[in-house]
Amino acid sequence: MFSKSKLKDKFALVTWNRGLHLFRSHNVLSVAKDGDLIRGPVRSATNAQVTYLSVIEVIDDEIFTRCTCPVARYCKHAVAVGNEFLESQDTAADDKEVEQWLTSLKKAENGVAARKKVIVYLLEYKKSK
Repeated sequence: MFSKSKLKDKFALVTWNRGLHLFRSHNVLSVAKDGDLIRGPVRSATNAQVTYLSVIEVIDDEIFTRCTCPVARYCKHAVAVGNEFLESQDTAADDKEVEQWLTSLKKAENGVAARKKVIVYLLEYKKSK
């Protein structure tokens, strides 16, 4: 499954942050999914006249990237395209975010259960007097 956490794991922090800046600056012109490929043109951060084509390929849960920029692989343009694609999907929840949410629900349930026990104890205590 393609997710933000799996995508982020493939990039150095500096590259990830630069790619996020491109994404947030709306430099990704479009994004499309074609089978195992996610692709999109990305406008250069330094020259608006230059556009690079970045491709992300997901094979057996592995992520591979290539780009027409000088870096060619695992570049900031791939980060931008991946984030644009994930934002465009209705079900683009990040794996780690889902886990954190489920954990918080379990903690909340445990807290409710503990409060219920206290309430039952107090009611039984008052009843016995």
